[in-house]
Amino acid sequence: MFGSRKTKKDKKRDRIERMERDDSRKIKVRKKRKYGKKYIQKSDDTMMEYKKSNTKINILLGAILVVVIASVLLSRYTKITEVQMEITTAEKEITELTEKRNVIKLELEEIKDSGWIEKQAGLRMNMRKASEDQIILLDIKETK
Repeated sequence: MFGSRKTKKDKKRDRIERMERDDSRKIKVRKKRKYGKKYIQKSDDTMMEYKKSNTKINILLGAILVVVIASVLLSRYTKITEVQMEITTAEKEITELTEKRNVIKLELEEIKDSGWIEKQAGLRMNMRKASEDQIILLDIKETK
């Protein structure tokens, strides 16, 4: 009789075996009031395993979140770099067009000069100034 006393481990093992035999008591769902989360408890050991797997899921979700945030940041950085390249290209084009405009303005000032026009008429069209005998003056009197 003295040797038949059960230790705490034996009592716990018996309780777990009874819970596994009885399907209605096999799985207990309990709410923690502090966090409002539900835990499945078959025994004290399996509840710990459930919490561990929950932390693994949290770590996995955290890693996925980090990857998503990193990819969003990289895509934004890429977009910023593309816009900066476009700005640089536009600025180069502006400077080139400004230089071209200045050259054209100088050419226009040169063309406006009457001496240049006279010189070009002589060179390109073989034109000369008219001599005195080539000029005919007409006298037109006004009639009333």
